[in-house]
Amino acid sequence: MRQSTDPRPVPRPRPAPQSARPCALLLALAVGVLLVDTASAAAPPELYGRAVEASLEILTDDQLDGSGFVIDPSGIAVTAAHAVPDGSRRIEVRSPVWGRRPVQIIARDVGHDVALLKLPARTEPYPALSLAERPSAVGSDVYLLGAPLFRHAVMLRAMVARDTPTYEYLPDQQYYLRIVHLSGPSPVGTSGGPWMNASGRVVGLQSGLMHDGGVAVGIAYMAPAAAIARLLETRRDAVTPTLRIGFEELWEQSDGFRRRYPPQLEALVAGRVTPGGPAARAGLRPRDVITHIGERRVRMRDEIIEAIRAMRPGDPVDLRILRPGEAPRVVRIATARLETEVARP
Repeated sequence: MRQSTDPRPVPRPRPAPQSARPCALLLALAVGVLLVDTASAAAPPELYGRAVEASLEILTDDQLDGSGFVIDPSGIAVTAAHAVPDGSRRIEVRSPVWGRRPVQIIARDVGHDVALLKLPARTEPYPALSLAERPSAVGSDVYLLGAPLFRHAVMLRAMVARDTPTYEYLPDQQYYLRIVHLSGPSPVGTSGGPWMNASGRVVGLQSGLMHDGGVAVGIAYMAPAAAIARLLETRRDAVTPTLRIGFEELWEQSDGFRRRYPPQLEALVAGRVTPGGPAARAGLRPRDVITHIGERRVRMRDEIIEAIRAMRPGDPVDLRILRPGEAPRVVRIATARLETEVARP
């Protein structure tokens, strides 16, 4: 997130005509009432109790690493994929209702940060939450139950901030997640917890949060409920195509960088190319400008990532690129499977 450094003076606003002032005042008061009503809205009292009964805390080698919840009374639970990494680590869950139990990983969807867990069999059904039939609308309140900073069974509230899923790049892992933006808190320890609507149905799963220079800015990442539903249906690891590129949009770049290319060019920049990944092996370089995927012009991150996600691992991808002082060229990249790429040591 960049701050403006424009040194030009800010023009003084002209006063509104006398006849407009009462209308403006009434409008401001009306908006204020709406904001107060929205801020004071409360979840139904039974929502917290149901969420606590179905909630889990994720323990890896005895360390509290995240949150989760039971989604099927037979003993199927859900958490964030990054909270249950592959390998030899011992994974358990802790419930405020039935205690501590070992679990097995059934399936993972790395591109949505979702994992299914199998709880031990028992004679009684597990308390469970259910998935919402449709996404929550922009501006709707949603509620998260998790263990923020090692505090237990804490409920948080946020607002749905976008009407469709988008993609966020994880610099440490160097791949994209498909998520929905929420305006609200999501502290460490809540990853994998359920985001619920006012009816107590799960609309998504807590995945991560936006940072600016290491400081959280109040935007949470929620894996959509549809991704959870697909993993519940297949019970198999997802297949997510990737090129292992972190994309930036050209209008994000500095004036000096943009001046090296034609005026008003709209394109993407290879902001980060994972060493040893499919794009790097094909010869793509960091800071290459990308104008097309195949014959399709691309200007926005979501456009190119959606096109890649619609492919299959192994499919060839042609990226048309620009480099200063060189003729345009095409780089052909073989799409890889994200789940295999991130499993490499």
